Amino acid sequence: MDFAQLLNTETPFDQNKLAILEQVINIFYAPTTTQQDRQAANKLLDQFQKLPTSFQYCEFILNNTQSNNTRVLALNIYETFIKEKWNLLDNDSKLNLRNFLVGLLIKFVMDKNFYGNNTNHFLINKLNIVMKKMLYI
Repeated sequence: MDFAQLLNTETPFDQNKLAILEQVINIFYAPTTTQQDRQAANKLLDQFQKLPTSFQYCEFILNNTQSNNTRVLALNIYETFIKEKWNLLDNDSKLNLRNFLVGLLIKFVMDKNFYGNNTNHFLINKLNIVMKKMLYI
């Protein structure tokens, strides 16, 4: 798998790139991963998060992944974007992002299988933190 494809902003972020992202995240978190491979995965994830367009991929990621680690990465990207560039968005874009995140929170809370699993509560907490950032900026 071509991991560098993840950083290619010339092609759309699609299921293939999502699969690459999930594989890199799995490598990073796997207990059997060597230190060298973990550092390489961390570097690639850091580069991905710093792409000027990475925040544009987050909605796709959050709607299409089943991995909580991948969801947290997307929420981290949103959180950084809100801290650094929130005021660059027009009011409609801000409203659309708010509505998306509120809808996501409602989806998670209303899903008894998801919300009933205590290991998913950290994701709901992270989502709340990101939404609070929008209110105070």
